[in-house]
Amino acid sequence: VSKKHIQEYADKKITEEFAELLSQQKSQVILSLFTPTERVMLAKRLAIIGMVVRGYSTYRIAKILSVSDSTVRTYAAMIATGGFESLQRLFSNAKRSESLWKNIEYALR
Repeated sequence: VSKKHIQEYADKKITEEFAELLSQQKSQVILSLFTPTERVMLAKRLAIIGMVVRGYSTYRIAKILSVSDSTVRTYAAMIATGGFESLQRLFSNAKRSESLWKNIEYALR
């Protein structure tokens, strides 16, 4: 990963373009862009966020997902300070998050 940072405006535009591409191509982008290991890492990050939002303990999350307790605490701290707002809303919406949970579980097998 490059240590060279890009300008905030460029970062925002790239993120917007990537989000648009994801919305159009869905899984094809993920499958072609990320390795299997990266997809599992992404699924674990999403699961951490969802489990924190649902009130699981950091210890339990770490054990279930085989991640370090410090990783879970880092994400919990980001959530506590308002990070991942859109994901928090998604995981709080039981109906919408159910299919996401099924996909996360599938990815972690």
